[in-house]
Amino acid sequence: MSNDIEPDTVIEIIKKTGHTLKRLILDVITLETMVAASQYIQDITYLGVSVKFEIPSLFFLWIKKLKLVHLVFFESSISCTKTFMHALRMNLPPTVTELIIDFFNPTAIELSNFMQSCVAPLRSLVLRFNSKHIDLYLKVLAVTVLTMKTLKTLSFTNSPHNLIWRDTQKQYINAIKENGVEILTKRDKVYIRDV
Repeated sequence: MSNDIEPDTVIEIIKKTGHTLKRLILDVITLETMVAASQYIQDITYLGVSVKFEIPSLFFLWIKKLKLVHLVFFESSISCTKTFMHALRMNLPPTVTELIIDFFNPTAIELSNFMQSCVAPLRSLVLRFNSKHIDLYLKVLAVTVLTMKTLKTLSFTNSPHNLIWRDTQKQYINAIKENGVEILTKRDKVYIRDV
């Protein structure tokens, strides 16, 4: 279910079908939508969400109770990445195997803190490419894959068409790949093997 419709209609749909939903994509989460979702939706395994609401704590408490396998964030009104990453770190369901954060760039420290404390068996991690942070991301991830044995795919969205990895980046990439992780970049909505 995707909500290109009015919040009141979304709430009614959630109340009537929430117990059977397995996949949910929400563009806007009002407080009322969040309350209905937390009451009626327990069995979804895929959640795609634009986090546009004033009470993120309610959202994160809700997802913590779910048995999500796929969690996708494509936008957020939480202006502080530190707040978002901390809330995600504390509330990521331990069942998540695919995590996509495609709307901002956490700092390398935020990413490192998240990865070090992540208890979910992530098999796929997708981050937004940012030339300012990529060296530190790769360094953090090269260290992380030594202990996070479940990660198999690392992807970057929003990467430039003419991306050429520098030598230091290639060293980190090779270290990541030596631990069985494939690295992909997303260009024109298609993931391609990079390096």
